[in-house]
Amino acid sequence: MKKKLLLNEQNYHSKEARLTYLDCSTYKDVVGTPGRKGCECRALAIAKGEYIPPKTDALMIGGYVDAYFDNSLAQFCSDNMDYIFTKASIKKFEKSGDPDDLERLKAFEQADIMIKRAKKEDMFMKYVEGETQKILIAEIEGVPIRVKLDSYDGKRITDIKTAASMTETYYAKDLGQRLNFAEYYGYIEQAYFYVTAVEQNFGLHLPFYLAVITKEKHNNEPHPRVAIINIPDKLIMDKGLEIKSKIKDVWSLIKGEYEPIPCGTCEWCADNLPLEKVISLDELLIEV
Repeated sequence: MKKKLLLNEQNYHSKEARLTYLDCSTYKDVVGTPGRKGCECRALAIAKGEYIPPKTDALMIGGYVDAYFDNSLAQFCSDNMDYIFTKASIKKFEKSGDPDDLERLKAFEQADIMIKRAKKEDMFMKYVEGETQKILIAEIEGVPIRVKLDSYDGKRITDIKTAASMTETYYAKDLGQRLNFAEYYGYIEQAYFYVTAVEQNFGLHLPFYLAVITKEKHNNEPHPRVAIINIPDKLIMDKGLEIKSKIKDVWSLIKGEYEPIPCGTCEWCADNLPLEKVISLDELLIEV
C-alpha cells in the first residue's frame, strides 16, 4: 500500500499535496460559493499546477495579516517582495541590504494599520494566541482532506480574516437574497472542514470563530474595525450535509476520473476556451 504523504509547512501547498488531500479552497473552486461561481476546469488546472491565479491586493493583504499573526511575516515579504514593496525601494535594498530601505506599497501600509488596530484589543489577541498554522489531515465521506488552522488552543478554532466590511451584505443572485460576508465567500464551508479535522484528530467538537479585521476607510484614510464572530454550530453542521453530498464528486474530478466542465465565465475560460460557434444577440442576455 502506498504511504500517505506526510504534510509539513514546506509541502502543504505543493501539487502532490493538492492531489493527495482535498482542501476547502479546492472544494470551493469546484463547487463555487454564493460569491463566486465554481469552474471545474479552472479548479483542476490549479490543482495540477497548470494555472496559478494572479495575486491581488485582497489576497495579498489577507496573507500579509495572517503571516504577521503566525510569525512568518519576514518570509512572506521575502516571497512576495515584488508585490509588497516599491521598485525603487527594492533596488535600494539590494544595494544596502538594510530592511529599513524597503518602503511598502500603499496597500500594505494599510495592512500595517490593520494589524496595529487588532493588537490594541486584548480580546482579539486572546482568540488568536493558540497554536498557529497547525496542519491536520482527516476525511469526509472517505475523501482525504487537509487543513491548516490559523489558531487552535484546545478550546476553540479561530480563523483570521480580512474583509472590506463586516456589516455590508452581498446579493447572491442564485439564492435571490442578500448574505453576510462569511456566507457569501464560503467561510462556513471552511468552518466545517476545520471542525471536522479537529474532531477526528482530537475527539473535540469545538466552537469556530472568525477574528476579523476590516479594510474600511474614512476620508480615504484607513480606519479598520475588529470583531470576533462566532459561527453557529448548527449553521456549520447544516453546511456539512451539503458538503457530504458533493465531496466525492469533487474528489473524483481532482483525481482525473472524469472530464471537467468549463463554467464559461471565469478568467481561465476566457483564456482557454476555443471559439467554436457563432452566437446570437439573444444569447448575450443568458446568465450562465
